[in-house]
Amino acid sequence: MIRRRSGSIINITAKAGDMTRWTPIPNDRTLVYATTKAGLNRITVAMAEELKPHGIAVNALSPGVVATDTALAATPNLRELGGKPDTPEVLGPALVYLAGQGAEGLTGQILYTDEFGKAWPAQ
Repeated sequence: MIRRRSGSIINITAKAGDMTRWTPIPNDRTLVYATTKAGLNRITVAMAEELKPHGIAVNALSPGVVATDTALAATPNLRELGGKPDTPEVLGPALVYLAGQGAEGLTGQILYTDEFGKAWPAQ
């Protein structure tokens, strides 16, 4: 990407990375998950600044609650709780839009799939 002076990096993050308050749950791995997603968010912003002079956009997409096989095994009623299917029709449009960005466009942002077409892209 640096040689081509263009490209787009999309990190997949989660709303857990934005948590500012924490209530510990015994034997829960959510803290580790949230911490890694928070780190990914910070790396996204830092990489965007570092790679901008090379024409490369770096953004993170938070898809929200997605009913993957793993998530459904942990929470069988996830679809009833608002979990969306992990299909190209649900996640694809936002990912395709972000893949088309360059450093002169949208970069250094943490974006939410549920806001695609509403809060972003700018109309």
